[in-house]
Amino acid sequence: MSTYRNLLRATDCPADATANRIRTIDAAPCAPGGAVHSDTLTWDPDASAEAAARQIQSALQPVPQLSCPLGELTPERREVVTSWLRQWQRLRPVLLDGEMVPDRPDELYPLVRAHAGDARVIVTHAEPPVPLDLMRTPGPIR
Repeated sequence: MSTYRNLLRATDCPADATANRIRTIDAAPCAPGGAVHSDTLTWDPDASAEAAARQIQSALQPVPQLSCPLGELTPERREVVTSWLRQWQRLRPVLLDGEMVPDRPDELYPLVRAHAGDARVIVTHAEPPVPLDLMRTPGPIR
């Protein structure tokens, strides 16, 4: 399949952040040197800004695709969407071109790490805090 593609996309999972995360992480090994795109991100127009943030957070490892009229977003939602998309653009070299190390597929990937050179990105999708040793010299993720 990878011989004949330039991108893969998660199958339809409207407004389901968890399914979007799982499908894109599962597809990543099938796309070496290519891109994986999320299913289009949508949320209920009456939902909180946090619901929009959760959808974008679920699609940090792939290329996020938004499917909402940006001009119709409330100022609060527009701020959240803009902020997370700016973060994604800033972290894109690590998230897309780095090595991704998803953790615990049996728990729906609650922790996903990516690294490229000395840069590290850790995304958690679970409640327990993730312990980080910021004093440790960067090295391979174990």
